[in-house]
Amino acid sequence: MKYIVLFLFLLFLDLFSKYYVLNFISNSMTLIPFIDLLVTSNTGIAFSLFSSSDQTIKIILILVISLALLFLGNEFRNAQSSTYKYALTLIISGGFGNLFERILRGEVTDFLHLRIEKFSFFVFNLADLFITLGAIVIFIQWIRLRKIK
Repeated sequence: MKYIVLFLFLLFLDLFSKYYVLNFISNSMTLIPFIDLLVTSNTGIAFSLFSSSDQTIKIILILVISLALLFLGNEFRNAQSSTYKYALTLIISGGFGNLFERILRGEVTDFLHLRIEKFSFFVFNLADLFITLGAIVIFIQWIRLRKIK
């Protein structure tokens, strides 16, 4: 039950943040010294890979993301470790947040611009952050388990 509550909370947070920036933010602004609020849309995946207005590409992306989420859901179901389940919950909630928006709008809203001084890294959203944090937790857990062996 706790994982479902976390999943729903993170999904709501992601979708609400995208709705908010799309409807109420019109100008870029600095949030903290290295993150700006900069609303943009992405038809592709991470780092705008596979960006396209072609419907076939969009459908393929939706299918591939859906299959990945099914795989991760199965991983979650079989997971023994609560740490692994929390990490998968982060990844799955982020994946669903981006998938829902991709299905409804045909693109994903990104709005957090990571930069150092004038050097721009990338623009992302909360779903991307959740996915990244979940992946980092899994990677750290994997390293720890390898050290034990």
